[in-house]
Amino acid sequence: MIFRILTSIKRWWRNHRWVDVRDNYIIPHKNTTFWLTNYSMELARKFKKDNPSRFYRYSFTPGPIGVCIKIEGNGTEQDITDYGSW
Repeated sequence: MIFRILTSIKRWWRNHRWVDVRDNYIIPHKNTTFWLTNYSMELARKFKKDNPSRFYRYSFTPGPIGVCIKIEGNGTEQDITDYGSW
């Protein structure tokens, strides 16, 4: 029984990416690191203040030139991409 629990935790841990918003970076998963710009962090802080939630989800998708960033929380979603940095 304990082996099944540990195996499922290990599988879950390997398949998730973790965001450390205090230091503005994603903890590396397969040697991938993405740094948020100051503008994106300001938008994320404002979103969190306006939409208090227990959990927030960041989505990173490839865009035409760079990476597009969205934040979700409490059933709402906002684009926090810094298009000026492209």
